[in-house]
Amino acid sequence: MIQKTIKIVPVLLCLAIAGKSSAQTKKSTSVKKIMEKPGMIVAVKTDKATYKPTDPVKMSLTVKNNTKLPISMKYSSGQTYDLVLWRGTPEKGEQIWSWAMNKRFIQMIVTRKLEPGKSLVYSDTYTYSPMSPGLLKAGTYTVVGIVTTMGEKPRLTGKATFKVEGETTGTKPAPGGTKITVGEALAGVPKSDPKYKDFAKRLAEAEATLKEKPDDADAKKAFVEVAYEYGHDVMAGTNELTPAVKYRAALALYRRALKVDAAHQPSLDDLKSIEDVYTQMGRPIPQ
Repeated sequence: MIQKTIKIVPVLLCLAIAGKSSAQTKKSTSVKKIMEKPGMIVAVKTDKATYKPTDPVKMSLTVKNNTKLPISMKYSSGQTYDLVLWRGTPEKGEQIWSWAMNKRFIQMIVTRKLEPGKSLVYSDTYTYSPMSPGLLKAGTYTVVGIVTTMGEKPRLTGKATFKVEGETTGTKPAPGGTKITVGEALAGVPKSDPKYKDFAKRLAEAEATLKEKPDDADAKKAFVEVAYEYGHDVMAGTNELTPAVKYRAALALYRRALKVDAAHQPSLDDLKSIEDVYTQMGRPIPQ
């Protein structure tokens, strides 16, 4: 074992260090020494230890090959990592943001080679807006970085904690929490973002036609197409919806499309992409 002493900077850092056949997570959030073992080192950090409610939070995930040989990293899709922001902790808190949840990834086996001593660095920024997914109220937050490789149980992860201090007076919290049902989320979409009023109207018209002609192939096709188009725009389009609303609403729309056409592949693919993220995060799939 080699120990190196590093200078503490205003970042709370947590490392996950994996040996050749297992992954272990170090729970400390204040690291004065790095313990290096043969295998991978995963580190997560934020650019500051304390933020104001409207400050951008810059975060990064670093994956280092701590061996003398190349390491082959295999993924089941184009997604190679995720960064997840929790109010509190993953065990007892509330997930309010995920880097991957508004993205779609190519579904294929992807392999990357990491040379000895080299690192991969992934970064992103959580930026406040009046419609951000969960206002950063005063309290403690946790960023969890995940290396989404295949076959590793548990996957390599790292954590960093930070605090938010200051008043939130005058800022506009996002509507809809994480306790709402998919139906409630869908009903609130046109109210949260007026651009979806036309989608809601088209869906209602297609549904009315389908009720009048339940066996008509064209009516079925029209309903499935508008339900999917509505759901995909809610999930992946540019809008003012929070994750708590958008992904629940999209789930509701994909399920409605699949109730009419159980083999509609675009709806199946998008539905699976949302469910996979909830499963990966250890969260129940909304109903």
